[in-house]
Amino acid sequence: MPRTLDNESVLLQQMIEGDTTAFKEIYEFYQGIVYAFAFRLTKTKDLAEDVVQEVFTKIWEKREQINIEKNFGGYIRQTARNHIYNAWTKAAHDKTMLENMGRHLQHLQTLTPDELAFRELGRMYRQAVDKLPARQKEIFQLRREQELSFEQIATRLGISKNTVKNQMVSALRSIRKDIAGNEEMLILVAALWIYFQK
Repeated sequence: MPRTLDNESVLLQQMIEGDTTAFKEIYEFYQGIVYAFAFRLTKTKDLAEDVVQEVFTKIWEKREQINIEKNFGGYIRQTARNHIYNAWTKAAHDKTMLENMGRHLQHLQTLTPDELAFRELGRMYRQAVDKLPARQKEIFQLRREQELSFEQIATRLGISKNTVKNQMVSALRSIRKDIAGNEEMLILVAALWIYFQK
């Protein structure tokens, strides 16, 4: 059963009114939960720690917008997920981060704590790939599974490098749209989007 914070609604109301002691108590209860969630998705200690700091900074700055009648745990999880997505987007030109993401994608199955959940995510992902038009699917698989460069794919298929890149972008957009209802798959596709722009 999930842990709950005693008098959470009272503490939230006090925090909204600017009570730093209430904020500290909320932080101490939720910071480990946010860190575990962030680390499970990023597999990066530094990024997970950064997510914790950014999430609670945002919560304090926007405390007056918090609705104490709604699930605060869900709200804080959504805030963390949004920050992770934005952080990965901003890291698009960071070679080290891209390499780390690539390794994470290659070993995602062994790193995912819930094997059954991973299998379901994998099934959704494969279904989304199978729905792609034939040429997009071929290009996507050459890039994703065989790890060919844009130039290598262009040479093999007798098309331009820009065509390859545009087809990859279209494929990733289609996959993202197809699985938009699943938050962990959104994180995976965000990483794919960045990784394949190298």
